[in-house]
Amino acid sequence: IVKYHYQWNRIISNIPYQKGTSIDTKRMYITILDEKPDSKRITLLESVDFTPDSFIINNQIIYSYYANGIGKSKMNNNTFENKLKTIATTRNWNTMINLMKLCNPTKT
Repeated sequence: IVKYHYQWNRIISNIPYQKGTSIDTKRMYITILDEKPDSKRITLLESVDFTPDSFIINNQIIYSYYANGIGKSKMNNNTFENKLKTIATTRNWNTMINLMKLCNPTKT
């Protein structure tokens, strides 16, 4: 899924978990969806209890927080793809920051 620098900036700057809280970015992931999912499928996904993990869908982006780490969670990229019926790619916070830096148009 190809994104431009301004899109990376928007994805990173719109992360809902940083507003008013301090969180462990090592437990934060971002999923980019190939297309905006159907609202019925979003409702179905939101009805599943993944506690203590959480996610927030914003158009074609899913911001996820894994309280005990992604390896122990039932909420993962496959879950998002299966429930939303779309292609997805999930990356941790540090990888997203590095990808944004790589596509910075001001770099030489």
